[in-house]
Amino acid sequence: MLPAGKGKNPLVFLPSVLLWAATASAAEPVWRNRTPGPSPREWHAMAYDSARGVTVLFGGWDGGYAGETWEWDGSAWTLKAPEGPSPRYRHAMAYDSARGVTVLFGGSGSPESFNGETWEWDGSTWTLRATTGPSPRLDHAMAYDSARRVTVLFGGRDAIYPMENGETWEWDGNTWKLRATTGPRARTAHAMAYDSARGVTVLFGGFHAVYNGETWEWNGSTWTLRATTGPRARRNHAMAYDTTRGMTVMFGGEVGSSSYSGETWEWNGSDWTLRTTTGPSPRYNEPMVHDSARGVTLVFAGATGGYPSYNLSGEMWQWDGSTWTRRGTTAPQPRNWHAMAYDCARSVTVLWGGYEHMAEDGETWEWDGSTWELRATTGPHALYDHSMAYDGARAVAVLFGGRYWNAGQVIAVGDTWE
Repeated sequence: MLPAGKGKNPLVFLPSVLLWAATASAAEPVWRNRTPGPSPREWHAMAYDSARGVTVLFGGWDGGYAGETWEWDGSAWTLKAPEGPSPRYRHAMAYDSARGVTVLFGGSGSPESFNGETWEWDGSTWTLRATTGPSPRLDHAMAYDSARRVTVLFGGRDAIYPMENGETWEWDGNTWKLRATTGPRARTAHAMAYDSARGVTVLFGGFHAVYNGETWEWNGSTWTLRATTGPRARRNHAMAYDTTRGMTVMFGGEVGSSSYSGETWEWNGSDWTLRTTTGPSPRYNEPMVHDSARGVTLVFAGATGGYPSYNLSGEMWQWDGSTWTRRGTTAPQPRNWHAMAYDCARSVTVLWGGYEHMAEDGETWEWDGSTWELRATTGPHALYDHSMAYDGARAVAVLFGGRYWNAGQVIAVGDTWE
């Protein structure tokens, strides 16, 4: 304790020391990841684990190759395994309900590379099950046939000319078997879903020199062409079978150069029906699963624009058979060169601007300790590399300076905003 009368108040100083000591001895300071969910991305894969009632997500492209495992329980995302398959995109996953594991095959973790690993996720651990079977590939599709207890894989792109593949493989939990080399034309970026009521795997679309608009079905021994009319030809779309209503649901995809679909279609086994053109914005490279416990079909993320920005989405949407509803916590897009300040009057952290997806940002976000909220999209010119501080006397956040690109030139600004 300091002597009295020396400019220090011992009654204030000593309790401060004791409080620090108690806090330090109780627990070491730690960093906690408060990210509300997976970053915006495309070319990831998802599968619905019906035993645990969660949607499993792995990998994708979010500006780099992602290697995280996330699970969605119907209301929130949880980051799971720290170890497992190497970061990758353009892989495929399906849930094996007989054995209670999510099966992952293929993908790519570097430009022009092809992966041939088979992994399984049991809810807590990833296990490498095989390195032989289908040739290493990407942009293939998989679906689980619950009647025959096999995971069906078709098509994709591999390193063998002409690169598009037309093989049908099945994984029984121990071994891959080549089942057919005839049927749908070799293709990539198609989608498949297993219709459990009719015992067939449904395939639609894809790409091999041209966009494809065919509907095929696999019964375990033979492919049958079921339709050549219905949705526009497309690639990089998503499909899932709605067990509640007995419908195969399809959403999105590329329908032409720099042209993307926001249509929702359903296949009843004999005809396609256009259900709606509203809901998630037009996009591609977005996976889809059906959550049988809650009776809804889920779409997460995807790309809503083309090169060079891509405009990656981080949205979760659910389809109940009649209406799309946006779910999950929104958050700022990944970015750098932004600025933040803490508003002590309102107990929120204010974030503004930055550089994301090769463009300046002009959004104002606030974090209240658990949730991000988008507060404004107008105000200062979209900028990066600016500065911001909170003025406690006047209860305002002050922003100064920054830069933006214009016609290939970096423009520096000297504006002051509050």
